[in-house]
Amino acid sequence: IQLYTEVIDNHSFFWSGLVSSSDEYLLFSFWSLIKSIEKMHSFFPGEVQVVLEESKNINNIVLHGHPEKSMLWAYGGHPSLPVSAELFHKQQEFLQLCSTVWPLKSESDEHGNDHLTKAIPFSGPELCLLALEGLCISSYIADEDDVDYVAAVQLDEIYQTFLERLKLEK
Repeated sequence: IQLYTEVIDNHSFFWSGLVSSSDEYLLFSFWSLIKSIEKMHSFFPGEVQVVLEESKNINNIVLHGHPEKSMLWAYGGHPSLPVSAELFHKQQEFLQLCSTVWPLKSESDEHGNDHLTKAIPFSGPELCLLALEGLCISSYIADEDDVDYVAAVQLDEIYQTFLERLKLEK
């Protein structure tokens, strides 16, 4: 009864996603439904096989998905991370540069120097705005489905511009 209830619930979620035209919700609910149907294979092997065969048609026509791949792999990785390791490292390089200017720690180090005192020369609104724009643009570029090389070059340009501005501020 629990498996049957799970299938009914997942079918309801899938139908809601289909009616609402929400792609993310539709994909998740579809694969949840398929997984719950697969659990019933030992009880209804023939029927489950028919549903799985028909699900391939639904997947190819409506969802344009890749059933042999996980959703993260089929759609380029985790939604909040860049699609490649190179883009991830470029973005981290820019974040590291920002953290050297504006450290997260506010305590004093072993020599009694306050990290906030070091950040004061770099607190001008122009530099802060440039860093914020760089972070926002780097997130946007890294999320695009564009060629990784082009995005990496753009991220490197942002990094170099910010680095040059920091040198001028010192």
